[in-house]
Amino acid sequence: MNECITLLEHEIEAGKKAFEEVLHAEIVSRQTQNEQTLDKCNELHEKLAVAVATLQQAISGVTSQTQEAVEQARNEIFAMLDDSNNLGVRGLADFDSRLTNLNKHVAELEEAIESRPRPPSTPPGNIVEGVPPSEDYERLNRKVDRAYKWQEGAEKTLRDMNTKLQPLHGELSKLKVAIEDLENEMEARRLARLASLGDEETPAKPETPAKPGTPAETPAHDPDLEKKVQKAEDEIVQISTQMEKLENTVNTLRTVLSQKISSEAKTRSSNISELKEQKMSRNWRWNKCEKYLVGTSRRLLTIFSENNGVCLLNIALWMLKSTVQI
Repeated sequence: MNECITLLEHEIEAGKKAFEEVLHAEIVSRQTQNEQTLDKCNELHEKLAVAVATLQQAISGVTSQTQEAVEQARNEIFAMLDDSNNLGVRGLADFDSRLTNLNKHVAELEEAIESRPRPPSTPPGNIVEGVPPSEDYERLNRKVDRAYKWQEGAEKTLRDMNTKLQPLHGELSKLKVAIEDLENEMEARRLARLASLGDEETPAKPETPAKPGTPAETPAHDPDLEKKVQKAEDEIVQISTQMEKLENTVNTLRTVLSQKISSEAKTRSSNISELKEQKMSRNWRWNKCEKYLVGTSRRLLTIFSENNGVCLLNIALWMLKSTVQI
């Protein structure tokens, strides 16, 4: 029994020693694994800090570039708006001055035509009773009638042209109102856009890199920033489209008005040249008639001065009347 007990005690001690050795080895391996895990965590934290700093720099660069692009596009749009407004105002002022000069010229022509003498209601009687009028006198009367008919036709043409010019004043006023409305709308949009940009632009807070042992909470990209950039780009495209439409409308109106002005100016210049030519022809005819009347009167005075004093007095009175009427 003693030997068995001694052998059992030896076996128990050997088992304890083996268990202690296994436990010591397990503890050592666990400590080594923990140290390796801590080293890997530290390396990972360092890499995460570098990545976060790089992302922050990239985001700040994109933000600054976006702000510069938006500011440049806004300045270009405002410059285009100012140029288009200045061009529209200059074109309207030029068109208004041309219309004013044209109306003034038409009024002067109408006054000149109205100030001309009217044809006599009845032709003058014969110089001597019983003596028929000559063919030259009849031809002269027909020419004078044609001249007065032409004068009435010219007055009617001028009145028609003045009537045609009246709608242009209405179109001009409508164009002025439309341009003023567009200017007010663009100014309101500009102010609203400046206010929205002032509300949206907030200073970015610098973030400190994460320390080893603390988790990083910064996302890879900012969705709010992307939405703002996309919204700004959409607004720039929309404003550019509206500016193109506005420029096309202004160019179309300018082309139509220029065509109308050129056609009216051509018609007016042709009518004025015809008026000048006919006026010169009429003056030449009047001079010829005056010479003919003076020569006829002198011949009649020479014939009747020796025989009949009363006839001489009648001839003088008729010449005075005809001169006053002319």
